[in-house]
Amino acid sequence: MQTFYLGNFQKTQKQEDGARNALRHAALAVTDAAGKRHSVRLGAAEQKESPQNVSMGIDTFAITGQLSELLSPACGMTEEEKAEWLQEIRAKLKSGKRLTAEEMQFLKEQDPALYQQAARVQIMRDSFEARLKHCSSKEDVTNAYCDAVGIVSDDDPMKECIIAAYDDAVREFRETGAYKSLPDTEKEALAKRGKKSKE
Repeated sequence: MQTFYLGNFQKTQKQEDGARNALRHAALAVTDAAGKRHSVRLGAAEQKESPQNVSMGIDTFAITGQLSELLSPACGMTEEEKAEWLQEIRAKLKSGKRLTAEEMQFLKEQDPALYQQAARVQIMRDSFEARLKHCSSKEDVTNAYCDAVGIVSDDDPMKECIIAAYDDAVREFRETGAYKSLPDTEKEALAKRGKKSKE
């Protein structure tokens, strides 16, 4: 059995970032080996009966549920705050921006249907970004964008979000040095490849 000291953590309505980060590290330590039993020493915040810390064996699965609740992005939020953050995430998704892991986890917990759609948009964006990296000219980048947008169905409920994600991805790619170093046309790219093969 391993022993981890969690100190005097108490669940409160609003968790401070420092305590939340410490709990995340403790959760990782406690759940590092699935199925193993660990002993967790809990320090008493104000123990008047006994000044010594209490040590007890706790099954990993017993504390995993409690820790996941504490580690949830929605931990300590009121229903109004959850609704507000959900609206912000929807707006970010519609603008084509990439969602953070924390935002995706929040969606998974609060709106599983939207989470699945957002995950699909992210996968499509990742695939499109990979294609952009293989473009041989600026003209090829434009063609890749037009092809990607052209295959999005008009009936797709996430069409607006997908196209916005493609717009954002191509905008970000055009700001990179890789894009700026590309020849303008496919003809120029072929000529450039021809010169390299002769050398």
